[in-house]
Formats: sequence, structure tokens, C-alpha cells
Amino acid sequence: MNKIFVNVENLADLLSIKGQYGKKGIIISGGTDIVVRMKNNMIDPEVLISIKKLAELKGIVARKTKVIIGAGTSLDEIENSTLIKENYYPLYQAVFNMASPQLRNMGTIGGNIGNASPAGDTIPPLFLMDAEIILYSKKGKRSISVTEFFKGPGKTVMRDDEIIHSIILKNNYLTEKNSGYIKVGQRNALAISIASVAYFKDKKYKRFAFGSVSPIIHLIELKFGLSDEQLLKEIESYITPIDDVRATKEYRKQVIINLVKDIYF
Repeated sequence: MNKIFVNVENLADLLSIKGQYGKKGIIISGGTDIVVRMKNNMIDPEVLISIKKLAELKGIVARKTKVIIGAGTSLDEIENSTLIKENYYPLYQAVFNMASPQLRNMGTIGGNIGNASPAGDTIPPLFLMDAEIILYSKKGKRSISVTEFFKGPGKTVMRDDEIIHSIILKNNYLTEKNSGYIKVGQRNALAISIASVAYFKDKKYKRFAFGSVSPIIHLIELKFGLSDEQLLKEIESYITPIDDVRATKEYRKQVIINLVKDIYF
């Protein structure tokens, strides 16, 4: 079946088309993941809606103690943003270590979030930043905390007529000295992560968000002074890894434990 391809240049048209076709209308920008999913018969859209020319969904804007990133902003632009690198270092590091330069130039942060993959590199850092996902539809807009946005692998709270408009980042004190993102993959940047961790270290506690080791990512906060046994118990209550072609669940579990111990102690 031939697909209808539509280029939209304003938000009103995008929301109208999305409202008409719902889940049968797939938004694409770089299309780095959509094309693969179509080839593997994972999705079968009637309409492909290109937002490459939609300027309103692009860009990084600073507003006092928060930053707004348009959903159509390329991963390459985020990687090259001094604002992101200096104030939201785990996100910078996650983007820097994902895919190839060509794919980072094509892929968008909205696409990475919308896929809702537990292995999505940009997602764990957003938990540290208490990020909000801004959704738009013809009915209006709503703001969803990143902690409430994901419902499982490939599943979110988004309605069929909604789009990701932007992402709001808070906690603008995540620097290279007190935070980071570590990814373990078969071929580093070019591989989907086997396990990953975004972290923030304070004088009183340390915060962690793990990738690829549970259906839904969780933010955990650990106080200083835990014993090795207490730390292990806390970690295990938040991770439920699986076996797949990339790694066994036991390997994933051990990777996370080793990473957290190195950061915590």
C-alpha cells in the first residue's frame, strides 16, 4: 500500500493532520527509527508527516532556571550546545555517545523520546532533570512529568492525536564535575546500549536513572553512608533486566551494580 507523504510548515496543519489520522499518521523528521520499523513490519502508517520544515519545533531556548528544547531539535544541535554541555551534562554526554555523526544530524530528541525504548539514550538523563514533556493536539496542550510519561516499552501516555511539542529541562546545575552518563554497548556509540546509567552527586545524596534494565526507567535517590549490602538491595529493587541477543539479564544486572558502586563509593 502506497503511503501518503505530507510536508507541514506550521503547527496548525500538523495538529489537524494528526487529529485526522491518529496513530495511522506517523511523524518523521530524521526517520532514523521509523524506516527500520516499517521495513520490519512493526508499523504500517497511512500517512508520513514530515516536520523537517517546521521551525516551531526546533531550537534550544533558555528561560531563567530552565531550558526548552523543541521536539524537532536534532541530536547534533544538542551535542553542540554550550548551554546543554555546561548545565545539563548527562544529556550532552548521552547524545555525544550515541549513534554516528550522520545519525545524530538526522535524529531528533522528540523521536528518541517518542520511541519509548528502555534503551533510549536521552531518556535516563531527563529523569535527573525533572523534565516535562509538552504535548499538543487540536484540543489543547498538556504537560507530563517524564516520570509519568512512559508506560512500558514502546508505550506512553500520549493520545493518538497528540504530538511531542517540546521538552522542558529543570535542575540546571548538572555539570561535568557532579554528574554524567555512562553507556555500555557492544560497539559503544554505534550500538544500542546493553545497560546505561545517568547520575548526579550531591553532598547529601546521589541520584541514578538506569537504561536497558527495566521496562520503565525509574529515578532513585540514595543517601550517603549505605553499606555494600544496602546499596545492592536498593539497586536490585529497581532493575528487572531481560535476556536478548545483546546480553543476558545477569550480565546487565552485574554491569549496573558495578557502575553504581564505582560512582557511589
